[in-house]
This record gives sequence, structure tokens and C-alpha cells, in this order.
Amino acid sequence: MSRAARGLPAAAVAYAMWVLCTPTTALAKPEDELRAAWVGRWVVLRTAALSDCDERYTDNRLRGTQPASGGRHRFDPGELGRIDNLNLQRARIDLLVTLSEPLRVEVRDGPFQIYEQLECRIELELPAPREAVRRGAVERLDRLIRGTLESYDGRLAAQRSPTWNRRRVEPLPDDHEERLAAYHAWKEQQLYRALRTRLAEALDRAADIASDADHSAAYARGLGSGARNFERHHFFSPACDELPAVRFSARRGQAPEELDDRQEQDWKDGFEDGQLLLFEIEVARRIERCLP
Repeated sequence: MSRAARGLPAAAVAYAMWVLCTPTTALAKPEDELRAAWVGRWVVLRTAALSDCDERYTDNRLRGTQPASGGRHRFDPGELGRIDNLNLQRARIDLLVTLSEPLRVEVRDGPFQIYEQLECRIELELPAPREAVRRGAVERLDRLIRGTLESYDGRLAAQRSPTWNRRRVEPLPDDHEERLAAYHAWKEQQLYRALRTRLAEALDRAADIASDADHSAAYARGLGSGARNFERHHFFSPACDELPAVRFSARRGQAPEELDDRQEQDWKDGFEDGQLLLFEIEVARRIERCLP
């Protein structure tokens, strides 16, 4: 044994050897048993939780009843949810939960105030004794989970729990459908105006560059080289609503060695403009596809 290893506590050495020598598949059987017992179950959370309420599961590292999380929206203990999956790690249990009630959030855009109802997901990261995981102590790990979650066969049974916090999503305003329709019509009008403005800008820029094509022979050579460079290296496919803000940074090119200093600068200017010319033409072409 090395001198460094002799200086470590025996338990640390044993665990390090287990990590190195135990294949991940050794966790599969207890993990499968826990999944069979928990995935699909309705639960009531005994802890608070935080979620970004997007398509991802927001991490919640549990320490007692207070989660460490960067989620934007906080939910009090007693939240109702359903287990989507369970993953057994070497020193923790990860529980993937979708909360049963969506969250109503306010969106303000221009003159409009509308609402969205977001589905909220969390990943509870529950610390677990390494020894219990290593031994596959399913009953002990199950008790650990039950200290964090109440388990029920169905939603109605979970709602009868005295610890359920009774949260319900706030209803949408009575006129929300009309408000939403007006909002979408306004957004389409705003996009149409922005596309028309960007189209005019693209055509003007392309015309300005093309008018300088006879600036010098070196510039014209650089212009052609830049255009070919754009065709070879630059591909982009922004959505229609992204086109008004799309911009391009031209690459610097290496001028031919036989050019003098002034010709070299003309060539470099032409090389940049050749890329910009094709870019603005491509922007105009894509905008015309988006316009009604």
C-alpha cells in the first residue's frame, strides 16, 4: 500500500475501492425495485420545493426540509405531485416529480396583460447513506423517501391527506380568450412591421455594397473572394420572428501576397463586403418568404 493510502482512514479507502471496483450495474436491482414501488405514485411533499416551471426538472438538493435550488417559483410544503422517475446514485436518490397543479404567471407585453399556465417539474435530490446504497438496502432507502414524500395510489387519495396544502391554480379572467386573440393579432402586426423594416435595410445595404464594386480591381477581387467564402462557410436558418434582429460579423481574409499595401487594404475591404453582400441578400430572401 502506498504511503498516501496508509495515511487515509480505513473507511475512506474502502469506499474509494468500492467506487473503483463496483460497476454501475450493481445499483440496477435496488433501483428497479424502488422504481417499481414509486414511479407513477401520487405524492404529497413534506418539504418546500422550487421550480423554473419549464420543460426541465429543476434541481432541489434537500437538506432537512429546506431545498437548495435556483428555481424561480417557490412552492410550500404539502404540494401534490406524481413521480415520473427515480434514479439511484451512489450517495443519493433522485426523484423526478411533476406537480399536479400548473402555475399561473402574468405576462406583460406592450399594451397587453395576459396569463400563462405553466407545468412545473422538480428533481428532488435526497441524500442517502452510501452503505445503504452499496448493500442495496431497499427497505431502508424506501423509508428515507417516505420521510420526504407521502405516497398514495391516486390523486383523490392524495387530496384527502391533511398535509396537502390545497393549492389550486388561479382561474383565467373571463375575457382571456378575447384578450389572447387580440394579443396574437398585435404580435403579428408588430412582426410584419419589423420584417418590412429589416427587408428595406437589407436591400439598401446590398445596393450600397454593389455600387462600390468598381472601387478598384483589388476591391473587386476581394469582393468575389468574400462572397465565395460566405457560400462555403456560413449557413443560418433563423425563424421569421428572429430575422429582424439578425446581424452578421464578417471574417477577415488573407490578401494575395503580390498586392501592395493599398491594394491589400482594398482587397480586405472587398473581402468583408463580399460576405456582407451575400448575407444581406440571404436575409432579404428569407424575409420575403415570411411575408404574407
